[in-house]
Amino acid sequence: MVPPDCGRCGCVESSQLSMEETIKAMMTLCFSAHQKKHIMCIPALRRLQSLSLYEQLQKQLSKLEETEGGYDQFTQSYKTFGVQRQPDNSLHFREWAPAAEALFLTGDFNAWEKFTHPYTKQEFGKWELILPPKHDNSPAVDHNSKLKVVVHTEEGERLYRISPWAKYVTRDEKSVIYDWVHWDPPNPYTQIHPRPKKPKGLRIYEAHVGIASPEGKVATYTNFTTNVLPHIRDAGYNCIQMMAIMEHAYYASFGYQITSFFAASRTILLSVISLLNEPNTFSPANVDASVMYRKWRDSKGKDREYIEIIREWKE
Repeated sequence: MVPPDCGRCGCVESSQLSMEETIKAMMTLCFSAHQKKHIMCIPALRRLQSLSLYEQLQKQLSKLEETEGGYDQFTQSYKTFGVQRQPDNSLHFREWAPAAEALFLTGDFNAWEKFTHPYTKQEFGKWELILPPKHDNSPAVDHNSKLKVVVHTEEGERLYRISPWAKYVTRDEKSVIYDWVHWDPPNPYTQIHPRPKKPKGLRIYEAHVGIASPEGKVATYTNFTTNVLPHIRDAGYNCIQMMAIMEHAYYASFGYQITSFFAASRTILLSVISLLNEPNTFSPANVDASVMYRKWRDSKGKDREYIEIIREWKE
């Protein structure tokens, strides 16, 4: 039985159908005299696909509610993954590696023994490891010590990785590999000052700690606090948008290519001056935010240019 005619293919308009009727219409093959073959109702197909995607979304949300405590809790994985120190000073390690055959923890704390501290596989691709405190009740892994996760893959490979939830990563100047440094100070910072009142209207100042200096070096948080914040305040801004806070691989990218979403960038931005070979530089003298046009020669001998913006405030 063919549904009421709505066009040359003899299909019904999907907007006139309920979900049950749409499915029935999908099951009805319509005959096209032009194409001489059976075709399916395209509007109904699209509507059914939309309903199917919505149902899949609802199923996933229900699973998150059952297994993770809800969508909001699921988005706060930094509170449960990586390394979490418990009130009794035990350390809970949790990673997500659904395709791994086995996971081990290695580092300074166990003299880099590869297989003495295995993770236990849990549901949904999770892996967990609990380290009890030392005899003196201090955590098993010292603050500022290095760690690595040893991953055994299904293909038989052995990989050394840092946790995506690492809170601190560093890189030696002569290396391209980042190290996972356990960040757990004895007296962690706690906020003591009240939050300022929310302004009625926002005046947003975009700032970059690493380049907030006229000097050819990576600027510091201290410099930003002492020299830049007063300027922002005096200019009448009431909101600051911070750039390049999360650790990233290529410092000349001004904060793109993030590698560690939960690790604050230690040096914020590598001074681009150190990347140049005899740079050509000129800077307009009558502007506060100077634009530095630089040239450098890449490994293939090709001249390249890019722009560096340096915050520079003058009396």
